[in-house]
Amino acid sequence: MSTITYKTLTGTNSSETLTADVSYDSQSDTYEVINSIVAYGGDDTLTALSMPVTVNGQTLDFGTTLDGGNGNDVLNGGNGNDVLNGGNRNDVLYGGLGSDAMYGGDGDDVLTGGGGGNDAYYGGDGNDLFSFGDTGSDIFDGGAGNDTLAIFGGDLSHSTITGIETLSIGNGTYFLATAAEINSFTTVSLGGGGGAGFALGLTAAGSIGSNFSTVNGAA
Repeated sequence: MSTITYKTLTGTNSSETLTADVSYDSQSDTYEVINSIVAYGGDDTLTALSMPVTVNGQTLDFGTTLDGGNGNDVLNGGNGNDVLNGGNRNDVLYGGLGSDAMYGGDGDDVLTGGGGGNDAYYGGDGNDLFSFGDTGSDIFDGGAGNDTLAIFGGDLSHSTITGIETLSIGNGTYFLATAAEINSFTTVSLGGGGGAGFALGLTAAGSIGSNFSTVNGAA
């Protein structure tokens, strides 16, 4: 029977490089993988391991936990189901593939999902920006502050949205959503840079526009 051991890499307040490898013993089928990376202080860039990896005919498919701690951090998820914790200050989180959970924490954070998967975005405190262009059943929770969801396509109708004030629609964007989702935003803005406009397909009966306080056209 195989044994899998999880390890944690922990940084310090100084600049350093943490390297994570997958190791195994071919005789006893014991696997060691780095599954959590924690940084303290400073402005850090953390990148998750990209799984799956096949070892001795067995497929290992793990997510990774990245914790930015203090500082303005960049956290990059891999191919697995990752957990990204921005911590304090202004962080940038990229979920990557898989079903990821992203926590911006304090500060004005940017949270972006990847291709596929059902992701969860939690902005926390600050004025956060969420970026969406996928088809998953995602969770968007803006938390405190004035938050924005920027959409560039995809299907929003299977997602849950709370605490986000502004919907920003990219020029030339076609996306699907429900009327209730569109009406949950206080402000809807159309990105500048031309008059391409956007196209919206409603996936359920309903009308939109009654809750809009402002609709900003292209510059």
